[in-house]
Amino acid sequence: MGLTRLVVAVAAALTAGASAPLAATTPGPEAILYSTVVDEDDECGAIWSVAPAGGAPARLDVGFPAACDPDWSPNGRKIAFSAGPSSDALRIYVSDPAGAGAVAISHPPEGTTDFVPAWSPDGTRVVFERRSANRDSYNLVLVDADGTNERQLTHGHGFDGTPWWSPDGRILLVSDRLHARRGCRDCSALYVMRLTDGHVGRITRKRYNALMPAWSPDGAHIAWVRAPTIDAPLALYMMRSDTSAVRRLDRSGASPAFSPDSHTIVYSGGAGIALIGVGGSGRRQLTRDGGEGASWRPLSGGS
Repeated sequence: MGLTRLVVAVAAALTAGASAPLAATTPGPEAILYSTVVDEDDECGAIWSVAPAGGAPARLDVGFPAACDPDWSPNGRKIAFSAGPSSDALRIYVSDPAGAGAVAISHPPEGTTDFVPAWSPDGTRVVFERRSANRDSYNLVLVDADGTNERQLTHGHGFDGTPWWSPDGRILLVSDRLHARRGCRDCSALYVMRLTDGHVGRITRKRYNALMPAWSPDGAHIAWVRAPTIDAPLALYMMRSDTSAVRRLDRSGASPAFSPDSHTIVYSGGAGIALIGVGGSGRRQLTRDGGEGASWRPLSGGS
């Protein structure tokens, strides 16, 4: 799925989860949702739920052969995800927490594919990444949560993707818009977009691939991953939201997200889903099924 998928190696076989039952009930009050792929040729496979305390993951039955990129709504009562008949024909859906009653909210033109939805802090809109039919560009699209008022936010010919919202309603994204002109093929940086006027400002400066950002719910920190080249392993980093106090949390990691209290990061590491404290301690492995793209249920959604 765009530049993100080019640098993430996901496990090819779901040995741990292949025989797990489909989830018949709503995921638990603190459930972490994530996605896996069936083989290395797939970009989108299945959505799973696991408790932060551990235990066997359960697969959600969302009603599609391909499903991935789950994201909890701010009130924890809905999920948005990418789904379709195959990884090459995806759009954005919204359903209840168990994956039932899915309704399409994005409207991809013929040949295009929609990925990586992210709910706005007030739960009224969803931003996502759209891949062009010829696969040479990725741009951000915004739509109301009921599927109306869809509009494209970026119009580049490279990569603008993997969006995440700040608590105050700005959009954090990955883009390669400047690096091609500076002789750094396939490099990317983090940017923040203001929806009020469309201004996009760069927030990472080093000559690294900066990817997969996440803003903490309390607004204090940004987690992301980076590597010195497109072929190098990704490492997990965190900084304050003013871009100070940059530090590495793990030598290997991808697709971070924060816990509702902003004290813990869930991410892809150790061939599955892992947890680590924002201080860099207390690392714990939750799964070993190649999971990625985790989303932690907000506390307000607990039952």
